This record gives sequence, C-alpha cells and structure tokens, in this order.
Amino acid sequence: MASRGIGEKIRKNILGALRFFMGWIKRRKVIKAIPEFDMPEGDEHAPKIITRAQQEAVLANIPIEERGPYLVACYMGLRPGEIRALSVGCVHLEGELPFILVSRAMKGTSADAVIRSTKTKRWSRVSLAPAVIEWLREFQPADASADDPLFINPRTGKRLSHWALRDRWVTAAKAAGVNAGLYEGTKHSFATDALARTGDAWAVQKILGHSDERSSKLYAKLSDRALAAVVGASTLH
Repeated sequence: MASRGIGEKIRKNILGALRFFMGWIKRRKVIKAIPEFDMPEGDEHAPKIITRAQQEAVLANIPIEERGPYLVACYMGLRPGEIRALSVGCVHLEGELPFILVSRAMKGTSADAVIRSTKTKRWSRVSLAPAVIEWLREFQPADASADDPLFINPRTGKRLSHWALRDRWVTAAKAAGVNAGLYEGTKHSFATDALARTGDAWAVQKILGHSDERSSKLYAKLSDRALAAVVGASTLH
C-alpha cells in the first residue's frame, strides 16, 4: 500500500480492519490462528494550522450567502461530514444559549450520501457562535421545514457534496494567499486556537466529540501561543 502512495493513517485503518476481520473468522473456526503482520509506524502527523486572521481572510473570499457552513467549521469546529448532514431542525436559536444539535454525519462524498451517526457514535449540543447566529437569521429561509438541509449547494439545490464544500474553500484560500486544506484550515485550526485561548482540553474534547482527551491534547503541540501562555503563566508565580 505504501508503494501505491497510500498514507500511513489510511494504511493503519485498513490493517486494523483486516486484523478485526481475522479475529472474527478465527472465532468462527474458519482459521486456526491470526497471521502476524506489522502495523506501519512513523512520525506523528502534525496538521497544518492557520491563524484566526487567516481564517477571516479565507471567509472574506467566500460569497456571504454561501459562508454559513464555513462559519460553522471555523468558529465551532464541526467536521465537514457533520456540517453537510445538518438539517434545519438541528438549529435552536431561541433561549439564552442558542445551539446546534449534532447527532449525524454524511458517510460519503456525494450530495446523496447516506446519513448516519457521527464518527464517535455520540450526539452533542454545540453552542452557536455569534457570527453563525447572525448568518442563520439573515439567510435561513423562513418557510424551511425541520427536515430541510441547513446548507445547500446553490448550484444544485441539494445538500453539499464533500467536493463542493472543499472546492469553495480551496478557491477562497488560494485567493487569500492561504495554504491550508478544508479540514486543517477549519477544525484543526479551531481546536488549536481554542486550546491556546482557554487551555481547557476537556472543553475542547467535548466540542470536538473526541472520546479520548489525548486526541484533543495533541492540538496543544501545534500552537506557539498555547506554549507561550504556559511559560507566561509560570513566570507570574
């Protein structure tokens, strides 16, 4: 797989699934033993991150009426598949703490991909960022039903495909002179910025839907601001 250019993370996932399958057929006595094979090992991947100012520059190059899903990604840290699966009924704008209920994700790249549970199999209530609230109040159709997609592709009238969501970001990032893909420029950068500002790995873990806090703590390594905050705090005592 490596010789074909398949990345380390994907190879690990494939081999992990193969090992699980081998264990299953061994329990069914189809084979007597699980063959030995080595899992790929390599350096820990460090995602590219961008600053909030760079995010703002990218957002400014996305037409305002199409900016909604990217505001959610940049300011709330939702995964692209979760954003694409959102329906109007997931949004709760009333009350002191407006929120989005995140319980599903699209499991494919097409606009018609199946919608199932999230990556972690858990649901979460994510507080709406002020910019997202403002966008929704201006651009969400008043006659939309609860089952309607929250965000649609204006060129097709359907839910966003992965490629439509990604390509708009890539085009805007290029126009802004920012070199970061959709996932790195939104979720990864959101998590790193949140840890830098708060130092609260538990809160970031809950927002991102990580089942293990170690996944959230990895983002602390990516931010010079987070490390500087720790050093600065230590000099005050």
